[in-house]
Amino acid sequence: MGLAQQMRSWIQCKFSAQKEQDMDSIELLVYAVIGVVGTLGVVAVIGYKVADHLDKKNHTE
Repeated sequence: MGLAQQMRSWIQCKFSAQKEQDMDSIELLVYAVIGVVGTLGVVAVIGYKVADHLDKKNHTE
């Protein structure tokens, strides 16, 4: 009985560690995606401002 309980406890511990590792991977993926989207947003705003400035400088509509 004690061995079965130890095995069950060991399996639950391993499953919990694997689940936590999976969550860390998912969390890292989410942060990476947010970082990429944020960076693209900043680049888009800077590009828009530069293009707008050049259009005004060259008097184009």
